[in-house]
Amino acid sequence: MNVYGEGYEIVEGKIRDLQEQRKVLVDLVVELFHQVEELETRLDELYRSCEEEKWF
Repeated sequence: MNVYGEGYEIVEGKIRDLQEQRKVLVDLVVELFHQVEELETRLDELYRSCEEEKWF
């Protein structure tokens, strides 16, 4: 019975590790999404600025 308990603890630990890795990946994707939004905003502002100065 002890063998099953140790195996369960190993699997439980691996599940926790995978959950933590998933959380880190999700956090990175969210941060990347925010940076892309910020970049889009900045590009839009630059485009409008160029239009006002009639660069194109």
